Amino acid sequence: MHIALCGPCSPAYLSDLLHEDDAQHARTYPGLGGRPVADLARGLRSGGHDVTIVTMPATPADEPKVFRGHGLTILSVPARHTRASRLDGYRTEARIMADALQQVATDLVHAHWTYEFEWAAQLSRLPHVTTSHDCPTSIFRQMPDRTRLRRLLQATRLRAGISHLSAVSPYTADAWHAQMRYPRPIEVIPNSIPDDISSTARRPARTPTILDIGGQHPPEEHEGTPPGLRRSYEMQPHRLCCA
Repeated sequence: MHIALCGPCSPAYLSDLLHEDDAQHARTYPGLGGRPVADLARGLRSGGHDVTIVTMPATPADEPKVFRGHGLTILSVPARHTRASRLDGYRTEARIMADALQQVATDLVHAHWTYEFEWAAQLSRLPHVTTSHDCPTSIFRQMPDRTRLRRLLQATRLRAGISHLSAVSPYTADAWHAQMRYPRPIEVIPNSIPDDISSTARRPARTPTILDIGGQHPPEEHEGTPPGLRRSYEMQPHRLCCA
């Protein structure tokens, strides 16, 4: 089966699956984070599926960039990342991603997050499913600024076009029903945990300690990591970390 994933995904996360020339460029390419999308792509590839990822970079780009591996293609489309793009909900980027999806001989599109990548999936008019990684109303309540308001309005407008929705937690699913008034069933499918955690050093414990940290990089790579969070990270040598 050929599956197209549409969402934020840094090619660096999948560089080991790419052809060598593309892998070298992928490691330094300014990708748009998106570890859940990369982990899903890795799992689908290990299951024998062909995967195409349609995404965009974290910095402005005028030209598309394609990374290829065996059974894996990553297409990063041009992106503006300007005030205008934020105001229009990345309209231009969504249309470019939709065009890219239409050119891919895919059996199914899987959109991640319910904003510009969902918009692209809907514009493509291809069969698609959607995964929500947050609830826009909850985000706006915690961060009541203009950007989050625009995101909330965008997700609300796109809601009617989401026919098959999954959520990464029961809390997110409940919020979509209660706050976003989503009328259809929502299946809860948690984010996968990277398979490289098995080598993490940890001391024996009767029960595991799970430290869930949000962000695109480990806390030790952030100079601005809050001291309390840094200490909690350092004090958990038996930790199981996931984002």
